[in-house]
Amino acid sequence: MSTVFYKMYCHVIRNDLIDVIRAFFAGATYHRFRPHTSHPAGFKCEYGLDGMSTVFYKMYCHVIRNDLIDVIRAFFAGATYHRFRPHTSHPAGFKCEATGPDVPFAWGYCFKEEQGNPPDYCVANQQWPCVPGKKYYGRGPIQISYNYNYGPAGRPIGLNLLNSPETVANYPVVSFKTALWFWMTPQSPKPSCHDVITGTWRPSAADTAAGRVPGYGVITNIINGGIECGKGSNPQVEDRIGFYKRYCDILGVGYGNNLDCYNQRPFA
Repeated sequence: MSTVFYKMYCHVIRNDLIDVIRAFFAGATYHRFRPHTSHPAGFKCEYGLDGMSTVFYKMYCHVIRNDLIDVIRAFFAGATYHRFRPHTSHPAGFKCEATGPDVPFAWGYCFKEEQGNPPDYCVANQQWPCVPGKKYYGRGPIQISYNYNYGPAGRPIGLNLLNSPETVANYPVVSFKTALWFWMTPQSPKPSCHDVITGTWRPSAADTAAGRVPGYGVITNIINGGIECGKGSNPQVEDRIGFYKRYCDILGVGYGNNLDCYNQRPFA
């Protein structure tokens, strides 16, 4: 799957065949990933099926315009792509609809930002100080949170997200750029999700002592370990695994080992 995508996008870049991308995101494979972003009874997910196609289409067209083949190679390398999707399905759309076909793991991408009345997620940080009046709660498909994530996520895409964190929810291409930034970027002592899932991460002695072993489970630890990991079986982790297994089944690939983080201590 990753080889197919990589070759397709490189072919598009070399030949400027943007119609190839358009065809994929209008086609059957994409719709198998996201069959239920709108409920037949009228429930509408905030991203929406057409909106989701547009997000990815625009993102890849942007890559083409800037000739960033290395970005494509890095993201689609190994098993990255199909492991990225369940982690973005879960936080933005966890239990977004209690009934309907294929519940619950064919649903996702239902909310652009954290629901309820979230706190401001502001912590003292000299490099990435909070802007008065701004809140850094979860936004986008990976629910990027805290000022120390908004600041560095905005820098490589040329945006001051500390000043305007709402941009992550309001502009879909920016939304997915921040998610991809989080996926690809190590933040010590955490490795990047990408390095874990492609097998380049090697646990340190401290990781081994904490039960953090290579596999899908440690990615949950990277993303939300303080809330979900080291607490035994829980619905949040089970939900992530459910999405992951569904996407693996669609793509015809194995699940691998160590899918949960039930016995892993969170990263410091």
